[in-house]
Amino acid sequence: MLGLALDGVGDRVLARRTSSPGISVAAVFGLNGEPHPYLSTNPAENTASIAAQALWHATGDEGGVELTVYKGIPLQSGMGSSAASAVAAVVAVNALLDTPLPTPALLEHALEGEKYASGGLHADNVAPCLLGGLVLCPRVLLPQAIPLPVPAGVSAVLIHPNLQVNTAQARRGLARGYTMEQWLSQQGYLAGFIAACAASDVDLMRRTLKDVIIEPQRAAAVPCFDAVREAALRAGLMKQPGRLFFLVPKVDG
Repeated sequence: MLGLALDGVGDRVLARRTSSPGISVAAVFGLNGEPHPYLSTNPAENTASIAAQALWHATGDEGGVELTVYKGIPLQSGMGSSAASAVAAVVAVNALLDTPLPTPALLEHALEGEKYASGGLHADNVAPCLLGGLVLCPRVLLPQAIPLPVPAGVSAVLIHPNLQVNTAQARRGLARGYTMEQWLSQQGYLAGFIAACAASDVDLMRRTLKDVIIEPQRAAAVPCFDAVREAALRAGLMKQPGRLFFLVPKVDG
């Protein structure tokens, strides 16, 4: 329901019009600049082309578009790799339209690519990637996403272990039932966090940045999760006056 965009990392997509109808993928290049060994150029199996096709179909433009994808985010890294490709593709294709759509209107099309990759409809990676900043994007409000203010002096720190976690598999492994106490606690933390953003209350943000439902289940996928988190707490990184650090060995996709 919440997502945060980070500068300095991302995917790039080059789009050009073609006379052939539909969306095609000319090539997908990896982090080393070489053809990607795993990602498909089949337009039905690539998040970039699936998202682009959704936009192209909705606008009804003639001809087609050829995409070239340059990956800047490792796969299954928890950094929103599939979302980055989907968003980059719709932004590139939108620029080719005779009448480009406003940026927020691209969200529903980018979500189609993310849905293929992760096996579910969630915008926590796509929405901030498209809109920037901190975004509230619960499924019940889609395709609307709500930018949230971020208090001044807040920094984001991303710890990225050298491992891969498959998002769709990890989501399937979550418990299917939770207690009322768990839900009430999590809703309280979420509401408090949003209130902290609105009021620029860094201390309240620190106290409410908690996940009592999903994190305890997903943290096991990252062997160093508990050790890194505890080291940060001992060092006082989340308690420095005037600054709040999000320590996120993120295991979502």
